[in-house]
Amino acid sequence: MIRKLSQISLGVAAATVLMISAPTIHAQETFLNSASGGAVRDPFGNCLLSRGGSPLPECLPAVAVEPEPEPEVLMVSLDAGANFDFDSATLRPEGRAALDRLAQDMRPLTVRSVDIVGHTDSIGTEEYNQGLSEQRAASAADHLVQRGVNPAVITTRGESFRQPIAPNRIDGRDNPAGRAMNRRVDIMVDAQRTQ
Repeated sequence: MIRKLSQISLGVAAATVLMISAPTIHAQETFLNSASGGAVRDPFGNCLLSRGGSPLPECLPAVAVEPEPEPEVLMVSLDAGANFDFDSATLRPEGRAALDRLAQDMRPLTVRSVDIVGHTDSIGTEEYNQGLSEQRAASAADHLVQRGVNPAVITTRGESFRQPIAPNRIDGRDNPAGRAMNRRVDIMVDAQRTQ
């Protein structure tokens, strides 16, 4: 009985030595398959190599897959008080400078989309302000394209005065500060950091 235990101990020790000193897998080496099609494993759960078996995906070393970087979303709002004159779609110097900074910030990114939305205050008709809001969005887009942003990723639209961020009137009275805040261009950039 003691002799049989010694032989078993030697067998386990030999399997352990083989496992520790096992060579790296070469193209002609594959894993042993059991009759049920699964891997033949040693007492420690490791797949055993053979020269005549089939490759088994469960025995191959795991390959680390880097996760895809999370997209970054930049939101910029250009208010008309600093960037457009009243009733105008022409960018003022401050507006051009803000767009220059945005274009610079976008350079290290892989830009998937740039959505530019123009807005107006509530003075004038909705139709007139719709056209003005579209012109403001187009003006911002043209400036970004001149600074190297790919025009294929840019979309523009106007929202007239339908999406105010401040009241145009307070207690029935005109609110010039609120109207100035509503005359704006919002820019949403969907991008990823370049690896």
